[in-house]
Amino acid sequence: NPTLHEIYSVENYLHSPAFRPWNFGFEGRAFEGPEVQPEKLKEVALGGDFQWAQARVKVTAYWLEISDRIVFEHGTIDAQSVLASPHFDVPNSGNTGRSLHRGVEFEFNLPLASNWHCQGGGHWADNRLLDQTTHYEPSDPSHIQVYEASDAVLPESPPFAYRLQLEYRRAAAAGWAQVRGQGRVYFDGQNRHERSTDPYALLDLGLVIKMRQGAGATGLRLTAMVANLLDQDFEAGGYTGTPWAERNRTAYWFVGAPRNFRIGLEQGF
Repeated sequence: NPTLHEIYSVENYLHSPAFRPWNFGFEGRAFEGPEVQPEKLKEVALGGDFQWAQARVKVTAYWLEISDRIVFEHGTIDAQSVLASPHFDVPNSGNTGRSLHRGVEFEFNLPLASNWHCQGGGHWADNRLLDQTTHYEPSDPSHIQVYEASDAVLPESPPFAYRLQLEYRRAAAAGWAQVRGQGRVYFDGQNRHERSTDPYALLDLGLVIKMRQGAGATGLRLTAMVANLLDQDFEAGGYTGTPWAERNRTAYWFVGAPRNFRIGLEQGF
């Protein structure tokens, strides 16, 4: 991978890829550092795709390690206390330490008893920051907050996610029910529950009706679905606000969709 120095001009601090001298007329404001280095990746993956009769199972296991991760906000200096508007929150990108990613992904389609089928997929993942250092400047320009993460769960990375569907087929119609969900997702490397989404599992119902066949076409299909049948409250995602101090970051959540209905008409070719 090229370094960001080969992409952005380091003479312009608004596009500087890594640390550069910060003077701007303030005492003690001189931060220097290396250019961004290429990321390095080690990866091992092993998988199999098994098919017999009308059944299929696909499984992939993987292990990879990334070193010199290029991370947005590494070395970020809060420009509100340094520069005048509109140049607030000048970003920097820089190299952090290592991250480890390992897990198993799967998908399957299995015929059960007469007219019954089961299908789905999902993953289990252990994604971790093994070593990361991030710098923030609070409202006091004389003090730099340093945040370090070691053996922390990677932010925005659920440990598991899945979709399991049971389907009944008869003549030109098929009805199905599925359960889908995921595990806890942290917003940052501190892995605090108060800055994360709770695990959830949702139930959906659906119906498919084949209406007609046409020359050169696979047919017209009417589809209907009720998502989140039980109208559960759940958190679909979130983020943390401006890091005046890393330990005091405010969390914000995106509320997941309530029970909703969908209907569609599809023409295959």
